[in-house]
Amino acid sequence: MWSNKYYYINMYRDKDLSEILPTDAMKSIFSSLEELESNGDFGFKNREGFPFIRINLLYVKSINSWSSNNADEERTNFIVIECTKEDKELKYYRKLFKPITDVLDWEFVEED
Repeated sequence: MWSNKYYYINMYRDKDLSEILPTDAMKSIFSSLEELESNGDFGFKNREGFPFIRINLLYVKSINSWSSNNADEERTNFIVIECTKEDKELKYYRKLFKPITDVLDWEFVEED
């Protein structure tokens, strides 16, 4: 998804979406980050004073066809992170979110 204002990071196990994780476990991971606060049942946003971030925990059938409405109380297989497209912030986003995919052994896919 291209935008001149926003930068996107997608997180998933593989292109086949072969791994499904408990939504509650994913909520716990993102809740533990001081930069974030809950933004509804399946989302997070930046706390005041931190760069713009919006996160959706999703359960989708395809990495190429999804909506922010594709959330599931029990299952998550795809995470979308929307950020500002300022160069100075890109390193910050990588530093914040790449360790999560490293621990999960998931893909960290950047889209601009």
